[in-house]
Amino acid sequence: MKVMVRHGATALLVIFFLISLYYAGKAYTGLSTFFLAKEEAIADRVDWKVWEGSWGRYYLEGSYRFKADSKEFSGQTVLREPVFLNKQSAEVWIEKLRKIPQAVFYDRSSPDRSTLQRKIPMKEIFSASLLLIAIAYLVLLRKKAVA
Repeated sequence: MKVMVRHGATALLVIFFLISLYYAGKAYTGLSTFFLAKEEAIADRVDWKVWEGSWGRYYLEGSYRFKADSKEFSGQTVLREPVFLNKQSAEVWIEKLRKIPQAVFYDRSSPDRSTLQRKIPMKEIFSASLLLIAIAYLVLLRKKAVA
């Protein structure tokens, strides 16, 4: 019985570790963009479209162009917020966004690294933290099963 618990805990440990690596990578990417993209420019042009995510949720995706240091750059961002439950409400929101000048946040040392939405990736940070706590618990569980 102890052998089965030990192998099951090890398998869960590996699975949780791989998933936590995924979320930690997403959190790192999001945080680095948040902290490095301090410069701001107004987009010359933004082309919006509706992007269908999982669970029947819809997001806005913006492809944009902007100028930094007399050079033109382009980028693409899927907005984390707002989230829409149907495509029609997302399209109504796009009409509102077309009337507003859009700010582009970029890294001065690397302007091709840019975004339309500068937010801390709380979901990814929370998920990675929760999974690391689960990993610590499974390590303790495994040590108790061995003893």
